[in-house]
Amino acid sequence: MVLLYGSSYWKEILNFEALVRHGMISRDDLRLFQYADDPVTALGLLQGALTVEPEEERSPAFASSRTPRG
Repeated sequence: MVLLYGSSYWKEILNFEALVRHGMISRDDLRLFQYADDPVTALGLLQGALTVEPEEERSPAFASSRTPRG
């Protein structure tokens, strides 16, 4: 996801439809872009895009020294 903050600004600056017409991006790429106009909306979009992977049940790893003993 690409979050563009300030929809009126970005819709004026970037013409995504023109980029699609000229083959610079595919129409499917348009789904990557999301607009937000306030912090609450931006946070909600970012949180919704996150995927949380469950932690594996495993023992902690222990480091061993590489210092020669002597």
